[in-house]
Amino acid sequence: MDGIDDLDFVGWAIVKAFMERFPNDKGYIAEKIEHLRGGNKFNSLIYLVNLDDEMLKHVARGLNCDHNELRQVSKFCMDYL
Repeated sequence: MDGIDDLDFVGWAIVKAFMERFPNDKGYIAEKIEHLRGGNKFNSLIYLVNLDDEMLKHVARGLNCDHNELRQVSKFCMDYL
């Protein structure tokens, strides 16, 4: 997919989770890539705030971490803004 090489590792984990959950929706995945590409880990972590628990669990598995801890880090990043 176009732009996927421009993702940081958190952004890649987010996109991978969307790809696993919505494998047949290429347009939707392309929108997520476009939104996340060129950003940094901080921006990707902030993006996690908007994910539902199911999607956050997918991302956490991809990052090999606990989804509750990932949610806390994401909220911390939002508070930092």
